[in-house]
Amino acid sequence: MVVTYFCDKKRCPQMWTLGLFYSIAQEKRHDLKKYKILLSGQIRYSIPEEMKKGSVIGNVAQDLGLDIKRLRSGRARIVTGDNVHYTELKIDKGILVVNERIDREELCGYTTPCSFSFEIILENPMELHPITIEVLDVNDHPPIFKKTRIMLDISESANLGARFVLDSAEDLDVGVNGLQNYVLTSNENFVLKQRVNPDGSKYAEMVIQRQLDREEVPHLTLKLIAVDGGNPQRSGTVRVHITVLDRTHVNVTNFKGGVVKRQPWVSVGGTREYRKTFPSSFLFFQTIFNYLDFFFPN
Repeated sequence: MVVTYFCDKKRCPQMWTLGLFYSIAQEKRHDLKKYKILLSGQIRYSIPEEMKKGSVIGNVAQDLGLDIKRLRSGRARIVTGDNVHYTELKIDKGILVVNERIDREELCGYTTPCSFSFEIILENPMELHPITIEVLDVNDHPPIFKKTRIMLDISESANLGARFVLDSAEDLDVGVNGLQNYVLTSNENFVLKQRVNPDGSKYAEMVIQRQLDREEVPHLTLKLIAVDGGNPQRSGTVRVHITVLDRTHVNVTNFKGGVVKRQPWVSVGGTREYRKTFPSSFLFFQTIFNYLDFFFPN
């Protein structure tokens, strides 16, 4: 249904498009009050991102109930406040097509739903038809880790249940196409627990389920895999290198179920300190492990 409104500059101050009508009227030396502006119900199209240039979005002439002749005589055109014109109106066919590459991540980032709007304007009489294009996410980005490997030094005296927070992956896609799960390669010493941050992002923790033994396994290399829920499914991988430290060389404070957060090396007086934080129910204990440069040559 088409609803008719009679607008002037004072009556419709919040319509940015009315400013355009006013400019046209001034340029043509006409009074805006003489214009009869037709406002139709908003039309909404949904399309996947990354469609090829020239792909058909919709038949606006048919959807608006307009004749092709009316589009021509009314000099139908698209008006948008953006510099990039993602769409083009084919007056001779009455269709709306893709004019520029539409990247959902570039347009909206992590915001959902993602859409942009514009108006189709006709003259004599003046008509305004708002159009909204919703851009649907496609699974065109895999989860990615910032680093190629994660280095962990863990004492063989670390208690069962000790947790180690691992680096998170990032996925530019959203919804089901975004990061869904973490997977750790099968091993006897660690299990993986997935956690969710307040903002909804996911991260993983390694939990000791079997006591480490330096004499048995001094080094351990695992794979942490981040997977999304798209079709086809995409994934990202990072290697986790674990060095098991001898308990006789490291004075480790006993703790149960603490969370170990890796922090950078700090050089102090010819030794190197590796700080690890163990939060408990109410207190945070920080144990500093001092290693001689003999064991950690530059």
